[in-house]
Amino acid sequence: MAEAYRYGQDNRIFSFASYCFDVFITDIFGGLSAGAVVCIAPQIATMDDLTRLLNVSRSTYVNFTSSAASTLDPHELPHLQSLVLTGEPATRMLFQTWTSRVQLTNSYEAAVITWVDVSPNTDPQCVGNVVPGMEVMVLDDSLRRVPIGVQGTIFAVVRA
Repeated sequence: MAEAYRYGQDNRIFSFASYCFDVFITDIFGGLSAGAVVCIAPQIATMDDLTRLLNVSRSTYVNFTSSAASTLDPHELPHLQSLVLTGEPATRMLFQTWTSRVQLTNSYEAAVITWVDVSPNTDPQCVGNVVPGMEVMVLDDSLRRVPIGVQGTIFAVVRA
């Protein structure tokens, strides 16, 4: 997990997610196992407080939804080095806003199923490649694989 998220000893990871979401667990255990500092936002923190909290904590790394990231100005966050967009579809506008300022990554779901580094021209619908150790399948209601282009449910399995 720490490898996929590129957590390291120099990171100050800002954890804003609710304790019941998988991204919170990823931030805490992935970050601590890599020797990073984890900065947990107060439970009463609001979206209006994000810039101030990120600056006070000198956070260098965040996992945010596209909605949360769209409320921030990258020029007001001098310490931030890495932003992972997760949990919601990303937009080209976000890619263009953030790629010149931080290492921007589009991740499908916080549990790190797929991962792609982003450039300003990356297609927002591209969620990248499957993280090593995972297998991802798109299945129908009877749990059969569907052909490429057919809608289904994404199933992720950890390979032994």
